[in-house]
Amino acid sequence: MRRRAGKQAHTAAVTAGAQAQDKPVYRGIYSDWTVEDQDVREVIAYRAGLNVAALGESHKTHNRVVHVLL
Repeated sequence: MRRRAGKQAHTAAVTAGAQAQDKPVYRGIYSDWTVEDQDVREVIAYRAGLNVAALGESHKTHNRVVHVLL
């Protein structure tokens, strides 16, 4: 059974990796973290999906309002 490295070793590894890439390191409750390029792509895709869903819903609502007014 391997023993896990402590929080300090993990924090040092995250900090060293982030500094090598010039990314800011944020202090979290459980450990330090950085925002990776994959994280940014996931957020953009998620927000695009929300916009598509909202656009679809607004189109439905607009059609109902127009139908009632006519």
